[in-house]
Amino acid sequence: MKRSLVQQLSLLLVTLLGIALFARGFFPVKPLLPGFAESPPAFLDRPPFSRLVFILVDALRSDFAFGPESKMDFVHSIVDSGHALPFTAIAQAPTVTLPRLKALTTGSNPTFLDAILNIAEDSKTAVFENVDSWVRQLALGPQRKRIVFAGDDTWLRIFPRSWFASSEGVSSFFVTDTQTVDNNVTRHLDDLLVPSSPSPFDVLILHYLGLDHVGHLGGPESPLMAPKQIEMDGIVERVFRLLEQQDQLDGEKSLLVLIGDHGMTETGNHGGSTEGETSAALLIAAPSHPPIPPPPAPRYHTPYRHHQVVNQIDLVPTLALLFGIGIPTNSMGKLIQSVIKAYGSSDYAAALKANVEQIKAVLEAASPGATVELLQEIARSAIESGGEEPTTEEAMSQFLTLAQKRLMSTFGDYHLAPMALGLAVLALLVFLAGRFAIPYLSREGTTTRRAVGAALAVHLATFFATSFIEEEHEFWYFATTTLLLALALRPGLKFDERASFAVSAGTVRLMRSWSHNGQKDIPNTSLSAYLSTSPSLTTLLASLTYLILILIPIYTLYTSALTLSRRTTDIPLKHLLIRALTFAVLLTFALLDVGVLVAFKAAVGGNEIGWLKGLGLGTAIELALLSKKLGGLSWITARVAKVFDPTAGEAYDVLKNVYICIGMARFSRPTSLFLLVLLWWQYRTIRQTRLSPLLFTTTIIALQHVSFFAAGGSNSLATIDLSQAYSTLESYDFGEVAFATFAGNFAGPLFWTNSAPALIRYSPSSHSTLTSHFILSTLFHSLSLFTLAASATHFRRHLFVWTVFSPALLYKGVWNVLVHWFMGVLVAAIQ
Repeated sequence: MKRSLVQQLSLLLVTLLGIALFARGFFPVKPLLPGFAESPPAFLDRPPFSRLVFILVDALRSDFAFGPESKMDFVHSIVDSGHALPFTAIAQAPTVTLPRLKALTTGSNPTFLDAILNIAEDSKTAVFENVDSWVRQLALGPQRKRIVFAGDDTWLRIFPRSWFASSEGVSSFFVTDTQTVDNNVTRHLDDLLVPSSPSPFDVLILHYLGLDHVGHLGGPESPLMAPKQIEMDGIVERVFRLLEQQDQLDGEKSLLVLIGDHGMTETGNHGGSTEGETSAALLIAAPSHPPIPPPPAPRYHTPYRHHQVVNQIDLVPTLALLFGIGIPTNSMGKLIQSVIKAYGSSDYAAALKANVEQIKAVLEAASPGATVELLQEIARSAIESGGEEPTTEEAMSQFLTLAQKRLMSTFGDYHLAPMALGLAVLALLVFLAGRFAIPYLSREGTTTRRAVGAALAVHLATFFATSFIEEEHEFWYFATTTLLLALALRPGLKFDERASFAVSAGTVRLMRSWSHNGQKDIPNTSLSAYLSTSPSLTTLLASLTYLILILIPIYTLYTSALTLSRRTTDIPLKHLLIRALTFAVLLTFALLDVGVLVAFKAAVGGNEIGWLKGLGLGTAIELALLSKKLGGLSWITARVAKVFDPTAGEAYDVLKNVYICIGMARFSRPTSLFLLVLLWWQYRTIRQTRLSPLLFTTTIIALQHVSFFAAGGSNSLATIDLSQAYSTLESYDFGEVAFATFAGNFAGPLFWTNSAPALIRYSPSSHSTLTSHFILSTLFHSLSLFTLAASATHFRRHLFVWTVFSPALLYKGVWNVLVHWFMGVLVAAIQ
């Protein structure tokens, strides 16, 4: 026992050290140039515009504003009449709000660390008080604009409140709220959108969250999506009309910008790099400017990209020159030519020159000597083409394009020393885990070792191909189905055991069709997508799940009592009464817990249960609090009962697992609840057969991964489901949100982590022990982490290093530290 503890502690320490060192080198903080840009630019006598309204609609995908199915009729009308210019603005990954706001205000590409900080509501790391941005220059520069803000409080985390004449932030993480978050922004317009002299603002920033929340809850096809687009269109019209009147009143010129910070996938999530996630809408309108020739008829190159395609960061230098401020020091953007020529300075060449000088400084800081290389490339290209020498404007435009491309492919300097040291520590981890695993592996048959080793080798090899990392679920579905069928064909099994394994293989195939995984641009034909359009079927499956969660404890306690009645030894009446009372209490707890879960899900769905209000349980928050307390009390009761009545230990372990399942169901989408039934069938299959330590651990790991992917998980940040994480909270709490997000997205793996100790104890003639299972699991996770880290190091200059390798490393860290170590050790310790 002592030796086992020493092994586990040593492996844990080496794991944490290896991850910390490698992350320190692989996720560097990108260096920023100090100082602030000159304001105003020397060539500008008078800025073209003096008033700005910046409307950011979270997750406003380009087709939501400009596509043929768009409900934003006013937006279409001002584009067609020549009062606005439309674009698709490409957002670079990670496509989550905080990194995109940094890009939209500073023009720089944020680091991957910002995607992690996106959920840290109280984080101070991302404050941009001393970093150049158009917000800073408008607030603190010579013009001293009065900036008014309302919307997502992320703005107030990256910019000081003192920069705003008035501000009100709303939390961006209550994703079940699609209306109040927007009403709290719009209610300010009654006071702000009134023609007056002087105007109550010089810069008005509005950040609407409702459309993003609609996407998280129901995807782009949600019945709430069209009304939300109409609502946002009405806001744009209201602001446009006010600016027309205000410009006539005070003689100033106003600019209206409508933009999305990112798009969304067909399941409504974002964070990755698919076309749907990166294609954001951008509209630039000048209400009092004479109409300009409208753009050509929309070209629908793809379902998500409409009109001219620009990079999102190109808005930053464009805004700077339209308002007579310097281009922010770290901007990688290049001027949007059509906007500058339509609304900006008549001296376009001077504007281009200012952009070139600014971006040269950024380029040289990132890659010394790169300017000369790009100029030589432009000259060489002109000679090879055999055409005329490019004009000065053409040469500057080519330079900006090449410089931006170079900068966007250089995300920061890797620190190779800590990366190499981290890899060495992870290699030591693999060696130690392998050394500790030898006694268990040596007892396995040759065929078993070779088969598992071959499957593991194939899995590790997939980490060296980005497509296989994106589609990792395909490996696990195939490998797990194959494993279960192979287990069914083993000699010596009874017919019902073979049938049970075959049915379990069938459940894996069903789980394969449950969710839309990966990043391939293919239609979402998953069962969960169908269930989201069929509330009656979803309710039926959810009801069946609730019924199964009731029947499992009833059946478990019945079989335990039946076993007791068949014992030949006399049992004191006192013990029988105590067990009967304990069984009755635990069964009552299970029934109550399921009942509260049903009421909670109904309340979250907007269906209140009238008679519960009289009990003080009329809201989802109150029901969630009761469910937490009831689940905790039930689990503790079962745990204590197991200590005093070890002969019924298995029954108590099953009950504890039921209580945990009910708790995890609180954080699961209604369309995913039925997966719990499939997991219990697989549990029954493993419970009734005998597996060697290696086969047992392999099966548990395989089923953990299958359950993760079946619920919609992947190696992309876009599949992190936040929709259920806030349904149990009355106010924001980072710890609770982090735990709820983890529990909701890793519910399946946690089911198997919790089940493994009971399966080891009570499977017939089990050769596995908790130590063997833990050591073999550690060997798998350490090999996976080391191989992926080595692959990411090798491909650190790869185009997809931040969109594929980085999120995959983040997930591997969660699998290792939270799923395997924290939950695995914790569950084993308290059971």
